[in-house]
Amino acid sequence: LMGYPTLEVGLSMAPPGIGVLLAMLVLGRTIGHVDSRVLIFGGLAATGFSMFWMSHMTLQADSRIIVLSGILQGIGSSSVFVPPPPLALATLPAQLRNQGAAIATLVPHFGASAGIAVVQAMTVRSAAAAQSRLTENLRADNPAFVAARPDFDFGLPESIAQLSREVTRQALMVSYVDAFRVMFVLALLSSLLIFLLRSPRQG
Repeated sequence: LMGYPTLEVGLSMAPPGIGVLLAMLVLGRTIGHVDSRVLIFGGLAATGFSMFWMSHMTLQADSRIIVLSGILQGIGSSSVFVPPPPLALATLPAQLRNQGAAIATLVPHFGASAGIAVVQAMTVRSAAAAQSRLTENLRADNPAFVAARPDFDFGLPESIAQLSREVTRQALMVSYVDAFRVMFVLALLSSLLIFLLRSPRQG
């Protein structure tokens, strides 16, 4: 039984891994011939579109949206993280490239760790708020709930447990959708930073 969560996590990471593989094959041939700023913008656009796509996901969605958006997310993340280091070091003097390489390696890892922590905290907080809103009207004196579930018995522990699982499931879906919307907006705002990047001087 302990192997099933690991298997589910591995299957969920497979589509982004396929996207990364495809992007690496293309980036290896184009990174020296195409402006890196164009590649970064394309990666942010792909990432933003995948987040926008997943923000419309529902509990009735099939696996197709997860697979396709995951592949698109892998392509976008590779296009965002691969071109910036050479672009950042290209304008530095030779004596500062060691320090620049260290900073260029540290900042993405720090940003990724901080971003994961912020999104995780936001998801937990949003799920708790959504669960609180959903449970406000789940009571026996609510005519709408009685009309929707006339056979529901508040005296049965099994019914309460089933209702609690459904509320938790819907609250988590709401929190994930909110997180995807926030990341979509962040991808759009990050694309504006491309105008601050300078193209490397040609030798």
